[in-house]
Amino acid sequence: MLYAQDENSLKGKAGPVIAATSGKDPIIILDGLILSKVDYLKLNIDKSYSKKFKIKAISEEKARKKYGITNKDGIVEIKTNLLYVLDSECLTSESKTKLSKLTQADILDIMMLKKEDAVKEYGKLGRNGAFMIKIKK
Repeated sequence: MLYAQDENSLKGKAGPVIAATSGKDPIIILDGLILSKVDYLKLNIDKSYSKKFKIKAISEEKARKKYGITNKDGIVEIKTNLLYVLDSECLTSESKTKLSKLTQADILDIMMLKKEDAVKEYGKLGRNGAFMIKIKK
């Protein structure tokens, strides 16, 4: 399990669960994409991937300034180096800003492809794995 304890520390354990010390239902910001804890857990991210993520809890004030959100149960920011595929479009570092414009209501489905499957599907772009996102039309 990964526990973000406060803005400046992380007590790393293994697995996909994130808990913020200030509450039971933190908001997860995954590379700028704002997710509920439930949506994040649906990704079923295993230990080998989550160990490579940069994870930290951020203050409500910082989240309000950076993302325009607050949450009494905490906010956990996660940075990865995985490929994002938005409705079949591979996002580059330049087009990744599209993620921050999505809301939870926009997302129809989100799933993770592990390295082997991502490489089969997207070649070298998928070498670290991929998040595939389908949005509502």
